[in-house]
Amino acid sequence: MSSFIRNAATKKRKTGITVLDKFINTLEPGTIILIKEDEYSFIHNYLLNIFLSEGVCENESRILAVSKNGPVEIYQVDNEKVCDEQLSKMYIAWRYNNLRPDKSDCKFLLTDKLDYRHDLMAKNDITVDNIIERLNSCSNYRVALFSLFSPSYKVNNIYQALYNIRKAVRLHGHVCMISIPTFFYDKVIFDQYFDIVMSLDSNFFTNLLPNYKAIIHFEKITFLNKIRENNTDTYKFGIKFYKNKLVIEKIDIPPVDIEQPSIDCRSF
Repeated sequence: MSSFIRNAATKKRKTGITVLDKFINTLEPGTIILIKEDEYSFIHNYLLNIFLSEGVCENESRILAVSKNGPVEIYQVDNEKVCDEQLSKMYIAWRYNNLRPDKSDCKFLLTDKLDYRHDLMAKNDITVDNIIERLNSCSNYRVALFSLFSPSYKVNNIYQALYNIRKAVRLHGHVCMISIPTFFYDKVIFDQYFDIVMSLDSNFFTNLLPNYKAIIHFEKITFLNKIRENNTDTYKFGIKFYKNKLVIEKIDIPPVDIEQPSIDCRSF
């Protein structure tokens, strides 16, 4: 009977970003994800914190965060959301489970926070070499790197650093999410070093659709050990904050929740 027991190491791992999790189904060991930061917002911090919160929620013990510019936050789970998801899985036919999601709010409450009690590298003098050394000294970690290659880092060869990070993640079976202020590096090609690439743009709907805080564009999704067609038009979503949650949804113009002007019969 022991041969039928599921190994804990093979448990499906997720990012906590529901839209992305529906696309990839599970995070394979060695997966490395890039968030291209938006120059005018800090939404990347929320996504990285959600990624870490997912690990804490799933009782993962091997979690590492690297942040030189701000605190790491762990969000509390919305138990009502989890219960609703479990019920919906009972009613929805299996053939519809993998359809592209139109709307998805995360299961975490951004205002309810827990203390971060896992590995943390937060000193100002941390170098990229320190991070690579740490990644090579452990295995099977959930890793979040906040604002890597920001001006506080001094890197002589960014391509060599990216290669060494990717190599460490692959060799040691980590799942890693990294945000990079790519707007500082116009001539650097980052995508080839990552399995999944998403970019943020908070100016896309400026003064047009103010309830959307940003656009998230999944520019690259490599389905490890899978064959799947990639249609980039289906990978653009709007981000907004609603009832203490981060909501990612298909872009509606105008949004379905926009306040409609009242119509008076006297206007006709």
